[in-house]
Parts: sequence; structure tokens; C-alpha cells
Amino acid sequence: NSVLEKIIKESKDAIPTANSKVICHYEEHNLEDSNFNSSYKRNQPFETYCNRVIKGWTDALTNMPVGSIWEVFIPQELAYAEQERSEFIKPFSMLKFKIELLEIVDEKK
Repeated sequence: NSVLEKIIKESKDAIPTANSKVICHYEEHNLEDSNFNSSYKRNQPFETYCNRVIKGWTDALTNMPVGSIWEVFIPQELAYAEQERSEFIKPFSMLKFKIELLEIVDEKK
């Protein structure tokens, strides 16, 4: 499972399922703490189904109430494993995310 490092903001709202479509903001860091990807910086929230992202994200989102902000570490086996995804994501990389779950917008049957 993803490792919850810190709850930045706690909420008691609805929790999405793997089939939920959600809108969230995020910051992505590698372990050198380079912030190389941020929906905040783009001023564009990210919309996705919980089961269409890396396993670590699915684990976090399906345990996270809407309105929460969490900081999570995602081990390489729940991220991209041996794949090199960019100059920032080397093979076998652990990643750190700040995830803000804004809303659940749809539930796929």
C-alpha cells in the first residue's frame, strides 16, 4: 500500500471507489524533492477515474475523503517499477505526492 506520510487537511466527506471519477490537485516530487509536476502550477485540476492511475494513487484516493489533503509516499512497485517515465522518474523510483481530493464527479457502473 501507499504510505500515508501526513494528513495536511482532514475531512469526513464521501470516499471514492475505484470506479469513481474524481477531480483533484496534486504536486509530484521525486526523493530528491524536485517538484516536477504540479496541477497547482498549471492552475488546472486533474480529472481521472481512481482505477486509471498508478496503483499507489488508486490506493490513496480510495481511502481519502473528499476535501482532504494528504502527503503520500508511493513505493516503486505501486508506481512505475522498472519504467523510466521522464528525466525525473527513473526506473525503480519512489515518488512523493501531495494530493488534494476536490470532488467525486461520476461513478462508473
